[in-house]
Amino acid sequence: MRAGRLVCPGTRQRRKGRPGAAQPRRVVLIAALAGTLAEKSPERLVIDVGGTNIKISMGGSDEPLKIPSGPELTAARMAEEVKKATASWQYEAVSIGYPGPVLHGRPVAEPPHLGLGWVGFDYPTALGCPVKLVNDAAMQALGSYRGGKMLFLGLGTGLGSTLIVEGIVEPMELGHLPYRDGTFETYVGLRGLQLARMDSLELGSLKLRNVPCLIKNPPLRDIPSKETEGLSPLALGYSMVIDYKTHKLTFGKHLPEEPKDFELPMRLHRLATVRGTVDKSHLANFVIDTGGEVISISSATATSLGKPDTGRRIALKVYGTSGWDPDAFLMPGVDLAFDTISYKNFPVVVLNLNAPSALLGFQLGGIVGHKFLSKYRVGIDLERSVLRLKNVS
Repeated sequence: MRAGRLVCPGTRQRRKGRPGAAQPRRVVLIAALAGTLAEKSPERLVIDVGGTNIKISMGGSDEPLKIPSGPELTAARMAEEVKKATASWQYEAVSIGYPGPVLHGRPVAEPPHLGLGWVGFDYPTALGCPVKLVNDAAMQALGSYRGGKMLFLGLGTGLGSTLIVEGIVEPMELGHLPYRDGTFETYVGLRGLQLARMDSLELGSLKLRNVPCLIKNPPLRDIPSKETEGLSPLALGYSMVIDYKTHKLTFGKHLPEEPKDFELPMRLHRLATVRGTVDKSHLANFVIDTGGEVISISSATATSLGKPDTGRRIALKVYGTSGWDPDAFLMPGVDLAFDTISYKNFPVVVLNLNAPSALLGFQLGGIVGHKFLSKYRVGIDLERSVLRLKNVS
């Protein structure tokens, strides 16, 4: 076989064109996934790197093993997590489906939904065996290809696309082409499928039109009580004051100056967040969740703390906006600080926050809920981009 032009097994070779005829710009070779066709294929570990999860498999009928990914996942951390999860597995080579363009078996651009450090990374050394990389959509397309012409569209965190014509494989990256006020991925990826608009909304004398909303699809199941509709004045552009003591919510375009004990800088990007510090050195973005109960950190933040794994975890049954988190657990002995507000040796709930992180476009460090907010009169001021807290306990 001539270098640079292979075809999938079972497909016919094309006849040679005229001398000087243009060759395909780029092809992905089936040999990159299956090894040299003439030799016996080694035991191979297959890794599909996604924006929400890394999926690992050795083939067969078993469900792939999933490892949470997210906007701060680097190539080095991916390799560490994979080696840890597959320590008892036996394999001789690794195939990686990479969420971005791949040329000559190497990534040529950083993935849009993950951290940095993927281009130029030494995958064989990090994983300890030969490694072949291919675009993730191409890998998925080859799994369902049966000959002829096929356009593959993979809907997940983003939009993957690959065209296969008579065994010639061409990843296309259609998801990043401009469309309306974003890209195709903006509208059909994870973010686009959950965002919508209501024609009108009435709350007493307040009447609004063309209101952005988030659709829970599929709806949450196995929760203790029926899920109700939710309203965020912040999403409508209104600042708000919450008085937990009197159970009163006030919102409007302008908030009057009020007495305060603490004032924290706040960022609003779909959700309101404040900056906090975990264990004195780990900076993290925390969502201000006025309807939540606990103070939590993300599983990504918990991993970055490097605390020794004792093998014992206090499992919790925690319900959030994405439903029941089966991996939630209690982590004791964490130090938290929000400007001059501090919690020493505090137990926090560890949650998988990859889905909301993907929706926001950056990694969430955690959530501050009722446990943090309830002793204050809480003012969320969009005009001044601050969170004001007045102790009323």
